[in-house]
Amino acid sequence: MATSGVSVDSVYATVGRQGFPVQLLWGEEDQTIPIALSEGVRRAIPRIQYHPIPRAGHLPHMERTDLVNPLLLNFLRSVDSAAGAPGRH
Repeated sequence: MATSGVSVDSVYATVGRQGFPVQLLWGEEDQTIPIALSEGVRRAIPRIQYHPIPRAGHLPHMERTDLVNPLLLNFLRSVDSAAGAPGRH
């Protein structure tokens, strides 16, 4: 997939090489960017935390706050804990 002459796949691959934590939330009923495309993102970013969100479309963070907010909070807490670990800067 390319946007404005830039391969989106190469952008994901670059993110995957960075080594920082990444979380991907994807609505299972997304009609704008179908969930089937998430497979390529997950391949490009091997350590990604992936969460398909049931009964959500393109805006799962607004459509399913009951599921998404706890996932976001847990992710941010885990990143914060890891950042405070010895040897991490």
